[in-house]
Amino acid sequence: MTLNMNSFAAALKQHYTDDRVQNLVYQNNPFLAVVPKMESFGGKNLPIPIQYGVPGSRSATFLDAVNQKGGASSAFKDFVLTRVSDYCLASIQNEVLEASIGNPNAFMEAAANEIDSALLSCTRSLATALFRDGTGTIGIVGGAPAVNTIQLANVEDIVNFEVGMTIVGTLNPGVGPIVGTAVISAVDRDTGLITTAAAHGLTAATAPNLACQGDLSAKLSGLEAWIPDAAPGAAAFFGVDRTADTTRLGGVRFDAAAIASKVEALTKASARLAREGGRPTHVFMNHIDYGLLLEELNQKVSYAEVEAYERGDISFSSCRVHTPSGTVLVTPDHNCPTGKAYMLQMDTWRLYSLGSAPKILQSDGMRMLRETSADAIEVRVGYYAQLGCRAPGYNCVVTGF
Repeated sequence: MTLNMNSFAAALKQHYTDDRVQNLVYQNNPFLAVVPKMESFGGKNLPIPIQYGVPGSRSATFLDAVNQKGGASSAFKDFVLTRVSDYCLASIQNEVLEASIGNPNAFMEAAANEIDSALLSCTRSLATALFRDGTGTIGIVGGAPAVNTIQLANVEDIVNFEVGMTIVGTLNPGVGPIVGTAVISAVDRDTGLITTAAAHGLTAATAPNLACQGDLSAKLSGLEAWIPDAAPGAAAFFGVDRTADTTRLGGVRFDAAAIASKVEALTKASARLAREGGRPTHVFMNHIDYGLLLEELNQKVSYAEVEAYERGDISFSSCRVHTPSGTVLVTPDHNCPTGKAYMLQMDTWRLYSLGSAPKILQSDGMRMLRETSADAIEVRVGYYAQLGCRAPGYNCVVTGF
């Protein structure tokens, strides 16, 4: 069979099945894998109604109950979710295509690396965003940077940066403006040092917040947005002023900075959630914090497997911790920032998307396109999605962990 644009498209379809793509996407991203999915997020937006108050017209005295009836009814808010988009493009030289004529398997082997890499890049962006606040920031400048180097304040954030990435800086990530732009030429993953191809102009004083170009205020609103480290202010979040009840509308915050024991911190955070009516099932934290937790548990650790949502063939090593609100499964996720843990009631969360996230984009039926400015074909990967929670008050962020 002669391999042409049409026959390669068929080979691409057979190679990148939904099952294979999900395996690529989920394998190293536990929260992305575990969070429930709703892949039919069509229309302009999606309202999530939340009741955060019950009628106040209650009294042991009937007349008092009657007199209060008009003063306080059930309180509701609607979080009106809107999708965000994210993309990564794979470019494959036409020479590779022609060199594989008569052997589509050889071409798929050569092309798969680029397509897999595009899927991985888009997946990393999504998996990271699920833990972040939607502003697009992925690192903080630490100390006084040199002309073409940047030392990250948190070394572990280096996982968010890649050679060739164009980064920008801003003083206020929610409102801008962009202060500087630079292309990364090298990363030191041991020290958290980024080297740029030219002078960057990014400093801790003027542009401490780093993001990939195009990401500022454009990313999915993750756990840090739904359960912020500090009580949310009056700024609208999906159309909701959360100051009416910062716990039921903005989650529980538990400061563990003064608690030496991680087990104790999780126990007390769980008790705080139990007070609010929450029944947490999962805890996600960085591998470093997870390792310290295992050291503390020592021989008393009880291991378990956490399965991906509706995928019993994909699971992640976890441990059990017994708390006042029940047993929680603690799972390490390298996308979670260090020094904090998210204690979640998973049935209150859902990743809403337009189709799977991420996926090979082909709404016009074309899995690949001929590039106009290069002798190559292009495969587009992306997603349209948003994270939602129907009961923020049943979930907790543990800071100072």
